[in-house]
Amino acid sequence: VRKHDFGKEMFFIHRGLVEVVSEDGSIVFDTMQSGRFFGEISLVFSCPRTASIRAENNVDMFVLTKEDLDEVLTHYPSIKAQIYTVAEERISAVRKRSKAKVQASNTPNNSNNNSIKGSSINSIEKSENSTASASSAGVPSSSSTAEASAPARPDDSQSTATAATRSNQGQGESTSVSSAVATTPTSTIPPASPTPTPTPPTQENANSNANNNTGSGESSGNNNNQGGNNASSSQPDSTPATDGASATPHVPTRYPAPFCCVRRDKNYLEALLHANRFVLNPDSPVVRNLARLTCILAVATSWTIMYQAFYQVQSTPFLIFSYLCECVFIFEIYIKFHVSCADEYGALEKDFTKIYNTYLRKWSGFTQDFVPTVPIELLALCFSGETLFPVLSFLRFRQLLRFVRVSQFFDRWECELNINVLIVRLIKFFVLLLIIIHLFASIWYTIACPLSVCHPGSWADSLNYNGSDPYIFYRYCDTIYWAVATLTSTGYGDIHAYSVPEIVFASMVMVFGKLLFGWVLGNIASTLANAESGRVSYEERLAAVKDQMKDMRLSSKLRNRVISYFDYVWARNKGIDQSNLFRDAPFCLQTDLGLNVCGDHLLRVSLFQEADESFHRALSLMLKPVLFMPSDLIVRQGDVGDEMYFISRGVVEEMEVNSNSRVARILESGEFFDDINLLYDVPRRTSFKARTHVDVKSLSVRDLRSVLEQYPNVEAQIRRIGKELYGDYAASINAPEHFPLRQTVV
Repeated sequence: VRKHDFGKEMFFIHRGLVEVVSEDGSIVFDTMQSGRFFGEISLVFSCPRTASIRAENNVDMFVLTKEDLDEVLTHYPSIKAQIYTVAEERISAVRKRSKAKVQASNTPNNSNNNSIKGSSINSIEKSENSTASASSAGVPSSSSTAEASAPARPDDSQSTATAATRSNQGQGESTSVSSAVATTPTSTIPPASPTPTPTPPTQENANSNANNNTGSGESSGNNNNQGGNNASSSQPDSTPATDGASATPHVPTRYPAPFCCVRRDKNYLEALLHANRFVLNPDSPVVRNLARLTCILAVATSWTIMYQAFYQVQSTPFLIFSYLCECVFIFEIYIKFHVSCADEYGALEKDFTKIYNTYLRKWSGFTQDFVPTVPIELLALCFSGETLFPVLSFLRFRQLLRFVRVSQFFDRWECELNINVLIVRLIKFFVLLLIIIHLFASIWYTIACPLSVCHPGSWADSLNYNGSDPYIFYRYCDTIYWAVATLTSTGYGDIHAYSVPEIVFASMVMVFGKLLFGWVLGNIASTLANAESGRVSYEERLAAVKDQMKDMRLSSKLRNRVISYFDYVWARNKGIDQSNLFRDAPFCLQTDLGLNVCGDHLLRVSLFQEADESFHRALSLMLKPVLFMPSDLIVRQGDVGDEMYFISRGVVEEMEVNSNSRVARILESGEFFDDINLLYDVPRRTSFKARTHVDVKSLSVRDLRSVLEQYPNVEAQIRRIGKELYGDYAASINAPEHFPLRQTVV
C-alpha cells in the first residue's frame, strides 16, 4: 500500500516479510513477519493510508475487504460497536502522534529533533500499521501482535534499531539499540570512552538502563543522544596509544583500504573469505550468460570427445580446446556456490551459508557438476604405446554427463514468459538431432572399424576402407550420410549392413528414427496450434458477428465498417480487452501503471490540476481505452453523453458547429475534449471525427463520482473550477450539475 492512497482492505501476512517505509522508500521504519497485519484503520473508516508498506520478498497475504466485513458485522451489532470504538481510539492516537512529530520537526533544537526520529517515528508507524499496544480504554486492541504486553522478538528489535541508526547517521550521533526500542527492556551498549579499564555493566546498571528506556520515545531518544554527544565531545581529550607499552587496551582501528591491503585486525585469509561471501541473483546477466556459454561448450566438447574416441583422431587442438572448456566449467562451479536459490514459494535465499550448503548437498547441484570434472583420464598414464590414446579418449566419456545440464538449461528456458516458445523448441530439437545423428554415425563406424581398424566383410570393407585411405574426415561424412538417411527413412541402399551386428543396429536406428521425428514434428505442430489458439477464438467470434449482421440485414457499407473495425482490433491487441489485462495485479501496481500511462493526460486538464497525486492514481484506473477507425465520428453534435476523452494516439478533427464537413481545428496526441460533460448534463456542443486510426481514453461521470466519494476536497475544487470555466454557458441553457453542492441537514 502507498501512503495517502484510499483503501478499504486489511491485510494479514501469511508468509514473507513486509517493510514499513518512508514515502520515497529510502528509509525502513519497521519489518513485519508472518502473523502480523496492517490496514485496519482504512478497513473501518475507508480513509487514506497512513503509511507506505512494501514487500521485502515474495509475500502471501490474506485480504479482508470492507464490504465483506460489513456483511458479517450486520449479524453481530455489539462486536461492530466495539470494533468502531477501538478504531476511533486508534486513529485518535495516530493523529496525536503525527501532530507531535510535526511539532518536533519544527523545533529549532537539533538534538531534540534528532532524538525523536529514532523512537517517535517508529512508534507512529507501528501504531499506524496495527503493531501498537492495547488501547488505554480497557478494550482489547484489534492487533494480535501487541508489543507492550509481550517481549520484543530479536527480529523486531533489530529492525527498529536499524531504523533509528539510519535516522541519526546524518547528524553524526551515536545511537544504541536500547534507544531504538523505547518500549522494550533491553541492556544498553555503553559508548566508547577513553578510560583505561572499562568496567563491564553489572546487573544493577542493566536494570537501571532498562528502566530508563521504558519511558516515552522522546525521553529515551533524548537521553541516548545526549550520551552520544558527550562521548563525541570527550573524544578529543583522549590520548592515542603509542607503539610502546600503553596503559589503555588496544582498540582496533578501521582504515579504509583497497581489497589487496590488510587491515590491522584481520589477516589476508579472513579478508578473502569475507569477500568471497557474495550472492548472485540467478537472473543477473553474469549468471545467465555463463549458463548459455557453458551449454554451448558442453555440446561442443561432447562432439569432440565422441569424434576423437570413435574415430581415434589424435588431435592436439581438440585436446587443448577441451581442457580450456574444463576451466570454464570449474569456474561455473565456483559461481554456482554463490547463486541464490529459490524456495518452494519462489523466494530467493540471501544467506550465503544456506546457499553454499544447498548447492553442496543437493544431488542435482555440486555432485552433478563435479563428477564430469574429475580428472580420471590421468589413469591413462598407466598405459603406454598405442593403448594410451584409446584409454584416454574413452575415459573422457564421463564428460557426456553434462548433457543433463543442457537438458535442464532448455527446460528452464522454455518456462520463461518473455520468449518465443517456437524458436526455443526449434533450437532444442536441432541440438538434440545433431547429437543423436553424431552418436549413431560414430557407433556405425565403430561397429565396422573399431579403433579405426576395419573388419573384412563389413560395410566399410565394401567401400574399400583400408589403412588411412580415405581420409578420416571423408569417413565421418559417409557415416553422417548413412545416419541421416536411416533416421529419416529406410535408407537408399548405397551404404547398408552386411554383418549381423550391423543389421541389428541399423534396424534399431530405423525404428528409433521414426519415433524421434514423430515426436519432434508433433511438438512443433502442437506449439503452432497453441500459438494460433487466440486467432481461432477471435475468428469464431467474428464469424458469429457476420452471421448476426446478415440476420439483421445490414447494408454492405455498414457491414464492411464493422469487419474493418474487428480487423483493426486484432491488428492492435489481438482481440484482448485491455481494460482487464491487469485486473489480477496488486492495487499499487495497477495505479503505478495507470499513472505512468495517463498521468500526463490528467495533469493537462484544468479540472484536475490542483488535485494531489493520490487522486490522479485512483482516477487513472477509471480511464477506458476506445479505438476508432478513420472517418469515424467519436461524438456527434447534439448527442447526450457524460464522458470526456483523452487522445492517446492519432489525429482528431473538431468540426464546426452545425457542420460535419468543415474542420474547425485539429487535435493530436495528449489533448482532450468534452470535459464540460463531466460537470453538466449538456448535449455535445460540436462533433469530433477521427482523421486517422485513433486511440482515446474515456472517463465517465459514474467513474469520476466513485473516485470523488473518497476525495471530498477535490470534488469542491472541481466544482469551483468548473463554474469558472463553464458556469455561464451551463446557466444559459439551464443545464443541471452532475456534482451539485451537498446541502447540510441540521
